[in-house]
Amino acid sequence: MDRMVTIEDAREVSNVIIDSIDPISILVFGSVSKKGFGEDLDLLIIVDDIAEKTSDIHLKTYKCLKNYY
Repeated sequence: MDRMVTIEDAREVSNVIIDSIDPISILVFGSVSKKGFGEDLDLLIIVDDIAEKTSDIHLKTYKCLKNYY
C-alpha cells in the first residue's frame, strides 16, 4: 500500500468481510491495533469451516480484499 492504513480502514475491511463470509471473529493485530495506523493491515479471520468449504472461504475473502491492495 502507498499510504498508511488506519484503524478506520480495518473497520471498513472487516465489515466487508463480515458481509461476505460471516466469520466467527476478526482480530486486528500488529501496528494498526497498537498505534491505530501502520504500513499494512494484519487480520486473523476465524471461520466455521464446517459450514463451507475452505477453498470457497479463501476465494470470497480474496474477492473482498482485492479492492484494498
